Amino acid sequence: MSSLISSGDQDWFKQLSEAYVANIKLGKSEEAKQTLDAIVESIKEKRIHYNEARSFFAQLLQGLQYGISAIGGKTDTLFGLDPYQKLANKQRIEDITDWFEELTDRVIVSVSEEFNAKGTNHITKILDIIDADLSQDLSLNAVASRLSLNPSYVSRLFKQFVGKTFVEFVTSRRIEQGKLLLETTDMKVGDVATSVGYQNSYYFIKLFKEATGMTPGEYRKQHVRE
Repeated sequence: MSSLISSGDQDWFKQLSEAYVANIKLGKSEEAKQTLDAIVESIKEKRIHYNEARSFFAQLLQGLQYGISAIGGKTDTLFGLDPYQKLANKQRIEDITDWFEELTDRVIVSVSEEFNAKGTNHITKILDIIDADLSQDLSLNAVASRLSLNPSYVSRLFKQFVGKTFVEFVTSRRIEQGKLLLETTDMKVGDVATSVGYQNSYYFIKLFKEATGMTPGEYRKQHVRE
């Protein structure tokens, strides 16, 4: 068995542990468990001594607690008063793995409940911003920043509550508004593009044709309202 933890070991563990915590925070149960399995397999393959392996898991536990605390989770309820003592009491890697899998399930459920409770309110605010500011910067990062939310969280909200990606939804709203302007005004295509958030009219025309099968000019001729 190895007696020292090399810098290389620290590097792979850091990458995997960060991926594990990120998946937990996003409520991705299967991905989190797959990452946990990868950590365990790497420990076995590298023949890392049990005591040193346990120190890895202590770091993983610390990162998980910090990550859950950062998104407002109740760490005392989820982890108990002394989770590190529970970890220290585990005598085998298999026991630690089983414990972490149970912990993963418990934390995922809590994160999902918190996500659903807050999600409806957040998605309503985001949709209001999009509808009110179609001509402004509506990048994922910009909108998330306005509400002090994590972009990954906003992205997940859209998938769950809207059924589209953030970009797909914004694009569809801009195209719909573009259709309305083409039907009800005599604005030039370039001005319509600018009004719905596209400074490059050629890009607007490209997206419009992809969505409708015709150029804005062709659409106007077929749908102009008398």
